Amino acid sequence: MNRVALFALGLLCVCSGWLTYESHIVVRMTVLEPHQLSFIVDQHENNRSLTFWRDPTHFGVIDVMMSEEVYASFRLELDQQGIAHEVWISDVQGLIEEQMARKEAPLDFFDAYHTYEEIIQFMKDLQTAYPNLVTLKVLGQTYEGRDLLAARVSSSPDLKNAIFFNGGIHAREWISPATVLYILNSLVTDYKIDPVITRLVDNLDIWVLPVFNADGYSYTWTNDRMWRKT
Repeated sequence: MNRVALFALGLLCVCSGWLTYESHIVVRMTVLEPHQLSFIVDQHENNRSLTFWRDPTHFGVIDVMMSEEVYASFRLELDQQGIAHEVWISDVQGLIEEQMARKEAPLDFFDAYHTYEEIIQFMKDLQTAYPNLVTLKVLGQTYEGRDLLAARVSSSPDLKNAIFFNGGIHAREWISPATVLYILNSLVTDYKIDPVITRLVDNLDIWVLPVFNADGYSYTWTNDRMWRKT
């Protein structure tokens, strides 16, 4: 691709802004036979109108996002292959908007998802509130220049055997950073309250990196909620 084409593509992405998923659904398919799996694998590799929510590597349930228009014809192919299918999510965009709306007035920090900047601030606030337990360290910078901030939880400065938690490798999977951040918060706030957590914090260096893919995660907040990569 030449430079003019690259510039035009970049300009298109900038001007288009937030990508919406109006009239998109998620279809749940049940794949039980070898020929059915072969068909689905071929669709995964060649049909760009389908967004698979997991790679079709084995038999069982497979969820795929597509437009209603695509489903109108694709369902006929599924029927020909004998693949059971149903609409699992009937309004993808509606769920995205509902998810965003919950952020406006959460009762608790963990009642809603948060931007990368808000996650970083939460970690800094936690370190301020519990300076004897939490140490923050920048592990490096992303391609777009964001700090990869990790937290070390330990009851002493002495080096001990370490355990490492990280989340947010796939950008759109917001539950992952939220879960890892919840673990971090619990390790700190339940210290000296929960005996298991107290024993862990006293005997280990626990490192927590809530968002591994910071650039991709941020992109899901500004451009495309369903973006999966970096």
